[in-house]
Amino acid sequence: LLNKEKMNHRLMAPLYKISDSYFFAPARGQRTDTIIKNPNCNNYCVVDAKYYAAKNIQTSPQLADIVKQFYYSEAVKLIEPSAKIISSVFVFPGKSGNIESIHMAKKENKKNYDSFDCLDDNYSPIICIYQDPIELIMHYASTKKLISLSSKIVELCS
Repeated sequence: LLNKEKMNHRLMAPLYKISDSYFFAPARGQRTDTIIKNPNCNNYCVVDAKYYAAKNIQTSPQLADIVKQFYYSEAVKLIEPSAKIISSVFVFPGKSGNIESIHMAKKENKKNYDSFDCLDDNYSPIICIYQDPIELIMHYASTKKLISLSSKIVELCS
């Protein structure tokens, strides 16, 4: 991808308090797959590549993956406070897929949910995009950049 930003060395790591002393554990710190910076402004996109098809709720990311993505976005906000937009993206293998985005909502006793139920102010949505794995492998094998995927991601952090 184009416009990759190296930030893992700046992300958060646990600080353990043991017997009134603090011990930092940088080896246990956060590590993202990829962070893309919009070349035209100070906006970022936290990208996590998934290696399974997300065709429906049963094959979609588990809560642990979703929560981890929320924390990565929050970490980027802390180390880049002047950033106006920090988007979050899951990239799934495939030419297309049904899941467009992931939002959090309160559990309620109802059958139908809509956009009013989304808690996007508290949990930034995760946009889901799909990438043809054969095209990806061909680009990787020939050390070419995936311009179309890069452009799609940069557009999300505009």
